[in-house]
Amino acid sequence: MRPITEAVRPMSVGVQSTQPGAPRRLSLRRNFSWTFVGNLTYTVARWVMLMVLAKLGDASAVGIYALGLSVCAPIEFLTSLHLRPALVTDTKHEYTYGQYIGLRLASATMTMILAAVAALVFLRRDTLETRLVVIILGVGTAIFGVREIFMGISEKNERMDVSGQSQMLLSVVALVAFTVAFLLSRSVVWAALSLVVARLTVLLAHDIPRARTVVAQHVHPGESLSFRPDWSRAMLGRLFLRVWPLGLAMAIGSFTNNTQHYFLKGYHGDASLGYYGAIVALTQGATILMNTLGIAASPRLAQVYVSNRRGFYRLFLRLLGIALGLGLAFTLGAALFGEWILSLVFTPEYAQYADELVWLAIATTFMFAASMMSTTLTATRAFVAQLCVWFVVAPLTVLVSWLLVPTFGVQGAVWGRTASMLILLIAITTSLFTVLRRAARDQARMVRPDVNAPETEP
Repeated sequence: MRPITEAVRPMSVGVQSTQPGAPRRLSLRRNFSWTFVGNLTYTVARWVMLMVLAKLGDASAVGIYALGLSVCAPIEFLTSLHLRPALVTDTKHEYTYGQYIGLRLASATMTMILAAVAALVFLRRDTLETRLVVIILGVGTAIFGVREIFMGISEKNERMDVSGQSQMLLSVVALVAFTVAFLLSRSVVWAALSLVVARLTVLLAHDIPRARTVVAQHVHPGESLSFRPDWSRAMLGRLFLRVWPLGLAMAIGSFTNNTQHYFLKGYHGDASLGYYGAIVALTQGATILMNTLGIAASPRLAQVYVSNRRGFYRLFLRLLGIALGLGLAFTLGAALFGEWILSLVFTPEYAQYADELVWLAIATTFMFAASMMSTTLTATRAFVAQLCVWFVVAPLTVLVSWLLVPTFGVQGAVWGRTASMLILLIAITTSLFTVLRRAARDQARMVRPDVNAPETEP
């Protein structure tokens, strides 16, 4: 079997920029490598942050931090409109960088506002520490969202080395700041505040300057090089209408993926949420390969979908096969070494959830396949289709969690997540093949004229 980078051979060695003397775009293999290293570093840093809270603090500290992340995540997906993949797959250059940046800055402001509202209104019965953590993480999430736009600019030009280096730099800076802040204060509030400072520093010192350099080196005909935010209401309105289904779909998806967190918090408290959050974070670490594959392949999928439909199908099938293989390997590893890994990464008391880790690994396998199909849907620009998927998955997930979590606690949350990922896989498979079948039918009509069409006079 040929490697995935050869699925579309003419494009796998990189495309020369239109600017004389500019460097070539990286191959799919090199983009994958840079993205993998960057995401691996970032994921390890997040693990170590949880280890810091678990070993230097307690399960309640882990629970407060996990709750803050689970509250801010759906808000971020809703307000971000998932602009990064929309920008990366904008192969026809429908909108300028300034327009994407302008809309992202506006949505980042909304992220901070909604996080503050959630902390002050919906968490008013929680401690002051919990509410402050949610507000601070909301600010940090908004900064991270702005940062993603500049990473997306590099990725659109197939320069994942820039975004990978950004991830590595942020990982080191954030981990050091987080650890020092918690070690000195023993407060999740100060630890969360250190993340805000780290993200803002990396954005200003690295991401914006490097994105400018990439754009100057890879100029497309008719493409604007300006990063000045475009605040034109008419243009921002058109861009918003184009991407809002994808943003809403991802927001609903984030809420759905965190549903078990909310039920655990309400019925079983911070400690149970801390245990569940820790083992979920461990399984999410396995997603770095899947996320890497999706990020590296997304611009290539979008390009071949437009220019080489047969190559598009070959690449998609290879990526899906890799996703399923990774999921099965992770499940086997969890079954054989789960108890040992939980004890090593966290503390021995977490080892009691080794069986739950196996269930979560199965859920992760379903999620891997669904994630690759979601990436493919995004590459086809079928944003509304993804929204329809989550309209089906979200209520079913809430129902399953409501039935399982109050009675079975952490175990019920794990079962609920597994059921949710299976439902997602079924729904998104149906949606993807519907979109591809319709696209193939439309393409056939363009190639073969309608035999029933009336003939015209010469």
